[in-house]
Amino acid sequence: MEEKEIPKAVISRLPKYYRYLGILLDEEVERVSSADLSRHMHATASQIRQDLNHFGGFGQQGYGYNVRYLYESIGKILGLDRGYELPRFLQENEVDIAALTMPSEGAADITPILIKGGVKGIWNFSHMDLEVPEGVTIQNVHLSESLMELGYRMNNQPGRN
Repeated sequence: MEEKEIPKAVISRLPKYYRYLGILLDEEVERVSSADLSRHMHATASQIRQDLNHFGGFGQQGYGYNVRYLYESIGKILGLDRGYELPRFLQENEVDIAALTMPSEGAADITPILIKGGVKGIWNFSHMDLEVPEGVTIQNVHLSESLMELGYRMNNQPGRN
């Protein structure tokens, strides 16, 4: 059986679906319709159904999509369920610095793996200040704080009303 190629536009929309479904999970939403998704995804309900049909049937007419199942399924499609053998990579390569650009939960989970693997400096862009043991340097960077400071400075320039 020949595998069909998934259009790049569909693949580029998957992370957006995944992110929004994560928000719904945080809000404890159990199911969502393609019409509800379309309002937040800036795509038609038909487009969403077509996108998801490339990967099999996830929804049920009249019921919609189970948010957790769809979130986990899209995560697997994106390869987020794989560890990508980080401990082995750290063992085989001398890595001094790691940059974390992930959600807070992931950053908290990955930090001990990085430290055990010999990383001595962590550049942390997650929304969580991470604590590390002595001998490891961390730079917690919060882009939102920097943006707020920029807004303040712009709004408080001399001569500005």
